[in-house]
Amino acid sequence: MGAAGRIDLADETRVTDWAVFYLRYSEFLREPEGIQRRVVGIPADNAAYNGEAIRRFVTAADDGFWEVEFHRELHATGGSLAMVSGATASYGRSFPLSTIAAHRFQHGRHSGAWRVSRRIRSVPAIVLAFPLVPFALTARTWRRVRSATTHRNRFLRALPLFLVLAFMWAFGEAVGALSGAPVSRRPSPVPA
Repeated sequence: MGAAGRIDLADETRVTDWAVFYLRYSEFLREPEGIQRRVVGIPADNAAYNGEAIRRFVTAADDGFWEVEFHRELHATGGSLAMVSGATASYGRSFPLSTIAAHRFQHGRHSGAWRVSRRIRSVPAIVLAFPLVPFALTARTWRRVRSATTHRNRFLRALPLFLVLAFMWAFGEAVGALSGAPVSRRPSPVPA
């Protein structure tokens, strides 16, 4: 089980922050009315989950907590997710663009390797789609922000950086599909 509130941009943010925000959280811009149950995904950065479900997943996962994977597993085992009104968190200042770009590449690499290992996508499908992914992400985000003047204007100003980050994600997915996920940097558990 899990529940979350939406995430909104804090006032002191800048263009790089906007690019990250729209790439990661544009799906969650609308305030739900009351509790919106049985949603596909929630923003994990503003979520509360059943602790036992998280512990089971992290123990079984190869490399920590990945929200998309966890949400799919949760649904597959009969769990559910909800969005809650009034539980909004603010997204503030982020890391420098170079750090965020490196994160997007690594997360994309994990995603590409995971999708191939779970037979969600094939290696050729991911590699051939790679040049189109940044534009698909842009189109999807535009559909979400175009009717809200403030978000639309910020998104358009952040678009060049958004495309850089979307490219890094797509490139990472292609690398992950071809070569697999990087070896975990987490220390191995010490036997009891």
